[in-house]
Amino acid sequence: MEVLAVPGTVYTEMIPLYLILGVSVVLFFYWLRYSCLLILETRLRASGSSELAQQRGFAFPWVMVTLRHPAPPVEVLDRLRESLDADYRLLRRVLSAAPAAQDPVEDWLLRGDYRMLQVWYWLTRRRAPRRARAALAEMATILGYLAQPALTAEP
Repeated sequence: MEVLAVPGTVYTEMIPLYLILGVSVVLFFYWLRYSCLLILETRLRASGSSELAQQRGFAFPWVMVTLRHPAPPVEVLDRLRESLDADYRLLRRVLSAAPAAQDPVEDWLLRGDYRMLQVWYWLTRRRAPRRARAALAEMATILGYLAQPALTAEP
């Protein structure tokens, strides 16, 4: 039996496939964000680590305090982001030399979330500064969580 191809039918048959693929990607990113927020909410320890983090050269506690003040201009937000990115690079270097003290899946999820928040910050920094500030605040919280093993280890 020979099937005759009707022009345009291949594309209309592919619409459900593309729709399912698109919804799956959106749901994956939603799951990733929700999982990261749950990890941060349930596992973040506030044990006076801000002072210790600043002593060890991290800027994320300062960024958290700065973001609590009234809306800073975009230039200040950009400097805060640069400080967070420098902390992220420093953390990666410190933690790569140390044995894994936390769940590697959680670390992977949070690092992915940090990267997504970098993109979100870049997209919203001019048009929606409040959302950009929220992204920076969450990035600082992620760094606080990831820094816990480095802060509890002996210098």
